[in-house]
Amino acid sequence: IRGGKPGVSLCRFRPDGRVFGVGGWDKRVRIFDRTGNASPLAILKGHKDSITTLDWAPDSQNTGYLATGAADGKIYIWRCFPKT
Repeated sequence: IRGGKPGVSLCRFRPDGRVFGVGGWDKRVRIFDRTGNASPLAILKGHKDSITTLDWAPDSQNTGYLATGAADGKIYIWRCFPKT
């Protein structure tokens, strides 16, 4: 990913492989399309500390569900680009 920020801690592809999420030390999750566009489709904000875990639901290509956890002890469930 060009133009990425330092401090990326993890990356997970959605089960269908079309999009992926990147979590980082900046407390944000960025969603990208695998086609190579360097700009994120979305930037998810809410955590108060570094992202430590990120995973897509098995049916996330239909539901869009993405779970994230951070060192702040919170777990967030996001709905990102269902049926895309």
